[in-house]
Amino acid sequence: MSAAPKPPGTKPTLLTEAEYFETISPALAAAIIVADQLAYSHCKLHHNGKDAVFVFRDPLCIGEELQRRYTAGVFPLVHAKMLAEARGYLADESNRVKGRGHDKK
Repeated sequence: MSAAPKPPGTKPTLLTEAEYFETISPALAAAIIVADQLAYSHCKLHHNGKDAVFVFRDPLCIGEELQRRYTAGVFPLVHAKMLAEARGYLADESNRVKGRGHDKK
């Protein structure tokens, strides 16, 4: 689901807030990444100050449908090792935005 490369000198298209999908579920976020359903953008701190929010580029606005399919158990199958690697990456991202690295306690 990656976009075609843009010619040199072309400015990137900015997405509106509605063209992003956000979730606080690391399991859903990892599944979306490994199944290559949406492009991961970044992680940010939730307004409650304790949860991490995983943000995806969603120009087709399919994030809510992906979440419904995941919850219903009809999400594309993914390799367990890749899923574990994605979850590890997201845990690192979550710790980073919460201000806790692996070396900090």
